[in-house]
Amino acid sequence: DNGSDNSGSDNTYGLTCNIINSTDVEIIAGTEKYTGDIVIPSQVIISGKTYNVTKIGERAFAWCSNLKNVYIPDSVTSIGNSAFCDCSSLTSINIPVGVTSIGNSAFYDCSSLTSIIIPDSVTSIGEDAFRNCYNLTEILVDAANPNYSSENGILYNKDKSQIIYIPQANNATSITIPQADTLIDVSELY
Repeated sequence: DNGSDNSGSDNTYGLTCNIINSTDVEIIAGTEKYTGDIVIPSQVIISGKTYNVTKIGERAFAWCSNLKNVYIPDSVTSIGNSAFCDCSSLTSINIPVGVTSIGNSAFYDCSSLTSIIIPDSVTSIGEDAFRNCYNLTEILVDAANPNYSSENGILYNKDKSQIIYIPQANNATSITIPQADTLIDVSELY
């Protein structure tokens, strides 16, 4: 630790940021509870220096119950744990190509989300990432994704040998059950 403060605000957007390195920042939880629509910029200026926004940090937008739509720039590669936890009014979020990881409970309790599209760049989805998204009907995965796939809105691993998540509002009339020698705990799927 060099004694310097690694956080700052970009006054243009009112976002609280943490400086990760000489070129990148992450959006972190601030005191503001965001409402309505928010467009996260690809770059911010802190103390006269321009930084790339590469990460949505842990709990950055958590408990922003009146946040409706979030637009994430292509510069972001990671969505942190609980980043949008309990954003109960969130109806739309884009996960841009370039995001490689979605953290644990990233969208937990986002009860107004109806659909999520996972781009081909995502290689890691954390535990409970979409739990309690009561109106989520489908998770769609880009066919070129190397680790995940979807069928009838249900999230599977790439070869469909494992169900990752069945959206709670999904009304699929058929589900591909992976062949297994063990029992599947259905409570873990919702």
